[in-house]
Amino acid sequence: NIQEKKEIAKMIDFNEEPLYPTAGVVTRRNPVIQTSGPVFELKLNITDSEVVMLADTAQWESSAVILRSTTVLAFRPAWKERPLSCNLNNAEVFSCVLGKEEETALSIIDPVTINLEIWGRGEVVPASKGLLDVNEDTDVERIADIQLQQLNIRLSYHDAIMFRHILNSLPKQAQEALAGSAETRVEDANLQLEHPANVRSQIEQLASLGFSKQDCLKALQNSGNQLDDAALWLTQNASPQRTPSPTKSKPSEIEMFLGNTAVSFSSIQLKTSCVNLVVIDDCKDADCPLLELSLASLHLKQKYDRCGSLFSTISSSYYNRALSAWEPCVEPWQCAVDWTSTKLGSSGTRNTINIKSVDVVNINITSAMLELYRVVRANWGEDYYNQSTDEPLYNIPQTPPAFRRRTPFVPFALHNTTGCTLMFHTQVIATDNRKDRRNRDQSSSLQDQEEVKDWKKVENGETAPFMFANRGKQRHQNTHQHQLHQVIVRVDGWREVKPVSVDKVGTFFRNVNALRNTSSLTEIPPARVVFQVSLEGSARKLITVRSALEIENKLAVPLKIRLENTALKVADVKEFELLPRAKLPVPILYCWAKMTARPFVANSYQWKFSDKQVHWCHILDSSDNSLELHESQHAVSPKTPPYRFCVAVRRLGFPQEALAIGPGSKAWVQPAHLITFLPPVTLINLLPCQLQFSLQGTSNNGEVKPGSETPLLIDTSALYVLDFYLENFPGIGSLIMQPGTSAFEARIKLSDNKSRPLYLNIKVSVRYGGSVFITVFAPYWIVNKTGLPMLFKQEGDK
Repeated sequence: NIQEKKEIAKMIDFNEEPLYPTAGVVTRRNPVIQTSGPVFELKLNITDSEVVMLADTAQWESSAVILRSTTVLAFRPAWKERPLSCNLNNAEVFSCVLGKEEETALSIIDPVTINLEIWGRGEVVPASKGLLDVNEDTDVERIADIQLQQLNIRLSYHDAIMFRHILNSLPKQAQEALAGSAETRVEDANLQLEHPANVRSQIEQLASLGFSKQDCLKALQNSGNQLDDAALWLTQNASPQRTPSPTKSKPSEIEMFLGNTAVSFSSIQLKTSCVNLVVIDDCKDADCPLLELSLASLHLKQKYDRCGSLFSTISSSYYNRALSAWEPCVEPWQCAVDWTSTKLGSSGTRNTINIKSVDVVNINITSAMLELYRVVRANWGEDYYNQSTDEPLYNIPQTPPAFRRRTPFVPFALHNTTGCTLMFHTQVIATDNRKDRRNRDQSSSLQDQEEVKDWKKVENGETAPFMFANRGKQRHQNTHQHQLHQVIVRVDGWREVKPVSVDKVGTFFRNVNALRNTSSLTEIPPARVVFQVSLEGSARKLITVRSALEIENKLAVPLKIRLENTALKVADVKEFELLPRAKLPVPILYCWAKMTARPFVANSYQWKFSDKQVHWCHILDSSDNSLELHESQHAVSPKTPPYRFCVAVRRLGFPQEALAIGPGSKAWVQPAHLITFLPPVTLINLLPCQLQFSLQGTSNNGEVKPGSETPLLIDTSALYVLDFYLENFPGIGSLIMQPGTSAFEARIKLSDNKSRPLYLNIKVSVRYGGSVFITVFAPYWIVNKTGLPMLFKQEGDK
């Protein structure tokens, strides 16, 4: 009895085995196996393990990729249905700098629990063959099943560069040890380089008999490259290499991954609720999301024969940096994809991909997305190839991207152009839940006490970078949350303004009252503070705090602006220079000052300030926009004609004044205007040759280059005549301009030396309420878009 209990299995003789009936007519004898005793099982619990891959082993503070997880592994080779199961708890992948893991850690794969199990599906059994179904065993398909809840992957530009460098820096010896012997590869390479193609073909044919390639080459040399004689020489003078005998596989046997092992399987299956891949642009002066690809309800299956299928709902979005929000690029689209690989002959294969869907694919392409693609493509290309935009023909030696330390990106900056010192602080408000908002309102007093400590001071003309949240390990996780990033500003002399959201690019304003100061002799008026949010570089938002009154110069010379602030302070005069094509805001305290201007040519004082003042307070609506002609007399020679320029005052799209402002009213008109200095007449030449002009009755003449424009300082309040002529065309064409003219088109006639006419078109347009623009162009144009030079001539002419 004791000896029988110790037996694990006992085979019964086939001659003594009874008959077991089957479903068919033919009966078969199956051996009865008695099993007892424990089943071997190996369990490994690895807690808080880390797999570290370095970008450069020669550097002490090298970039690294770390896989951290808690692993539970169970191996049961005797259990055919479930031989292996593996569980990764809180598995995460992140990059960091060695020695500074906490400060520099950036998540690549968020913590996720992954379950891997190899199991056999009993329902996948070969079909019954009736009378011929007399096999002793039935094959069961085994699947490597991977299941997880949600997989979040964040891959940035620097991560991709680092992964590429890590793969390229792996030791070649390790690769050759995994792939096979290095000496055999070198010999094969030498054979391929030293001998022609026909000899290599003969060597391959002889090597298929089991002999080494060196012996095959020696046999060909001894037999004069005769294939039959070389084969006979090999059988007599060489011995074939030992190769593992091929296993006799049944026609119905399924090829497996990790074949001939206890954990072999024929297909891989992945099931997850969602896979999110977020591509991050952290190249150069940016660190913000770029693109997101989402695969919801993903079911992926890949077989050993390279056939597979995928079922999922695909969607994609891109991050609009101007709005700080995600915008859909591909709407959710449910589809099924399957692929097959068919062998064609002995070497070729044919791959087939089938996509099936009953839904319509909705793709959104916007101008913001195309502009983002252009910027990112240019930045990534320049950084990857270490090129400079200034010298595109030469590569500038730079630090390889894999070794560069990531500079912290500060996404916001505040620029103060108010003319006063200001203080500001930030706050973040979540708009998802109203209950949170009520709780926040109740604790507003406590928050105010805490926010007083975060006030930052910015002097006039300075720029202060800032951020709303500190850099975290799981980067850009809050981009899908509905949050308002707000700035609260307090300009010196005025009260604190209401919060302004700076997430979107645009122009915003706040009206603010002044602080009452009993020691001041005059009252400081209420002000309108403008917040202009714009993109600086490729991703940083620049918040410019200024007044609502701006001045722009469209003259060809600089201007000197004089502000006499006698309304608020005694003998307070401020002057500043305004360059051509520039726009500057007026300081808040000087918005109501008396404004005069003069040309500032060559940093000299030869021109006086204009007698007229620039007034804007009387323009309360855009229909009241005005344009006036100003004159600056010459300071040295009074006989010199004055310098004439126009001043256009336009009211921008700010709300209308709420107070009734009249002659006896003490209310202050808030600025909302743009003051433009521009020439009275502008002459534009669209001809392919120089255009010469002169003003009748004066010495004012000149020429305009092709495609250029020139200002004409003419008194438009009186009638004037312009004469036009070209080189080799002595005939003059005249244009008569009446005061207060409107837009029109006309033709002028010029003539050459043979009195043949040449007609030119002239288009007169009036802008800014009175400034005249005269455009001269040819009636017929030839546009060459062929990419080849063209020759043409007039019919009947040489």
